Amino acid sequence: MLCNVIIIALLSGMRRGEIYSLEWSEVQFNYNRILLSETKTKGKRSGLVPVSPVLQEVLKSLDVKGKYVVADLYTMDQLRKQWGKLIKILPFGHIKNGTNFRFHDLRHLTAQTLLNEGLDMTDVQHILRHQHITTTQARYAQFSRPDLIEKGARIDNILPFKRVI
Repeated sequence: MLCNVIIIALLSGMRRGEIYSLEWSEVQFNYNRILLSETKTKGKRSGLVPVSPVLQEVLKSLDVKGKYVVADLYTMDQLRKQWGKLIKILPFGHIKNGTNFRFHDLRHLTAQTLLNEGLDMTDVQHILRHQHITTTQARYAQFSRPDLIEKGARIDNILPFKRVI
């Protein structure tokens, strides 16, 4: 049950409330997109969510006959309880410093993966539906350079230290 909701979150970058309130009328399979109404988004602006082939398969597999994609299957309370159970069994669900893995972190994971795959910051901004590019940059710019790890290793060529065992 929760698995499908997590897959939708990871493949769309949508927020929990957007997923929960998503209506079938907003899913446009023939255009590979979801059109979120302004009443459902954080910024109170309508938004376009691209639908990948895998996301399309997941949505079609739900086979819900009601108005809502997720809300006709589960209550918000059921989803919260399932998330809580999942967090308890994940090795990274609760970190010693008191940080918990939140549902919203799936959105961050989506953004970071897109950046790591080479998408432009502006494209990620549009997919996440951030109103301003500065929001996207503030959260992800410092992590969007996987090439820096390789470049940072070049310090070994400049400052050759003998390895001490």
